[in-house]
Amino acid sequence: MENGWTVTTMDGTVFVFPDAREMAEWFCMVVGVPFQYKKMKLDPLEEEIRKLTKATANLLA
Repeated sequence: MENGWTVTTMDGTVFVFPDAREMAEWFCMVVGVPFQYKKMKLDPLEEEIRKLTKATANLLA
């Protein structure tokens, strides 16, 4: 596959995924965490922190 995401494990096994979503699903399965494709809603504090971070970055740019 020419275009894709490639992961090589420590034992040399190579996995090629056609898109990042499939790679993320595989990674979550390997590490044992649930894969949630839908974007979760951020809590209000996290949203405010992201806004302030973005505003600060814009001021510094």
